[in-house]
Amino acid sequence: MGGGKSVSTIYGSYPSALPTPTDELILVNYSKDIKRYARSGELCINPSFLAAKTIILPYHYSIIKQLFMTPPHILSAFKRIRERHKIDCTKLLTKIALRNEKELLTFDEMLYSTAMEALGLPPKCGSPVPSTGFLALCYALAQPETQHFPLHIFGFTWQGWAGHPWAAERQHILTVADRGRIVIHPVQDNMQA
Repeated sequence: MGGGKSVSTIYGSYPSALPTPTDELILVNYSKDIKRYARSGELCINPSFLAAKTIILPYHYSIIKQLFMTPPHILSAFKRIRERHKIDCTKLLTKIALRNEKELLTFDEMLYSTAMEALGLPPKCGSPVPSTGFLALCYALAQPETQHFPLHIFGFTWQGWAGHPWAAERQHILTVADRGRIVIHPVQDNMQA
């Protein structure tokens, strides 16, 4: 891949398994696991975090508000807002990134809409939602410097949280791979455990 960027995503409980070096690190900013991990101090000693020049937060505040704060009825509004504050770690991750002199980027609403459209999902539905890996792929595919060579993706298993449209993501990625824009590297069996 000579000269290209390395982009990694921390999304769950096993962030130490990331490749290094990492130029851009995507930290899910709406996750109890990541919030716990960041508060513990472990994030700041993670080799991928230390190597990253840029920290990317995949959820713009308006997306968090739209998807996770819109109550179905007024009685649940206070409960959902209280719950959102338990999960939303945007401010915490921003503070950590800036304290460690990292550039900070938040995906904009347009990228999220593009991902929803690519998956055939209505733009304002609460669930299913694109996975962070899929959002990262949409971001990478949109970068001007990636237009002349295929992107190599590693670690996609199309499995995980039930709120992601795994079948639709897989179909879309395979279609883009058929056009030569993506090279998919299969996950080794020992890495899936």
